[in-house]
Amino acid sequence: VDNTDTALKEIEEKGVRLIDKVSRKGAENLNIGFLHPKSTFGVLTEICSK
Repeated sequence: VDNTDTALKEIEEKGVRLIDKVSRKGAENLNIGFLHPKSTFGVLTEICSK
């Protein structure tokens, strides 16, 4: 995604539970955030900035 924080906010507004409400630094210094598996059929989903 272009902006991880904006994406997390938009996803949460659609009713998806989040693990991270704001982005954090991940591998290769990318901004990342995780969606809660209870909202994604048991799959831990990570989003990250380009």
